[in-house]
Amino acid sequence: MSRPLTIREASERIGLSESAVRQLCQAGQLRHRRVGARRGRIRIDELDLQSYLDAAVVLPLPREEGAERRAWLPVAGYSVLRQYGYQP
Repeated sequence: MSRPLTIREASERIGLSESAVRQLCQAGQLRHRRVGARRGRIRIDELDLQSYLDAAVVLPLPREEGAERRAWLPVAGYSVLRQYGYQP
């Protein structure tokens, strides 16, 4: 079993600020434990850090063959846009 990481060590490994790592812990997105008196100091296991990184991977959507890429996506229907002078 490896030694648990401090906030600073974890932040250096994943390239985030220390406050960002604390926010991830507080939000329950990064598993951690508290060691010591009162609220304790945060410690993060390497496996938990790796699990967070594995879950955070975003894969690109497959592109359909022959599909054109849209430069913009309309937010409102054309009837609303026409009220503001939009002519397709």
